[in-house]
Amino acid sequence: MKQKELIFEARAETANGAVKAAPVRLHEIRLGGFLVRDLSAVVIEGLDVSLLGMGLLRRFQSFEMRSGKVTIAW
Repeated sequence: MKQKELIFEARAETANGAVKAAPVRLHEIRLGGFLVRDLSAVVIEGLDVSLLGMGLLRRFQSFEMRSGKVTIAW
């Protein structure tokens, strides 16, 4: 499969200000035994870490962040 070049045509507001973003579709995401298919996502220009957005987190039964750790139930 040929890799598509990202087009940073969208903008997002973060705690550090506005950033450029490239809309993408993820075929699937697996976290342990949890599987999500066909998820909308964005790639933030210059960001060197992956973040879980609300588009994914809202699919879980619950999630909680405490002491720098995220606990997810599905």
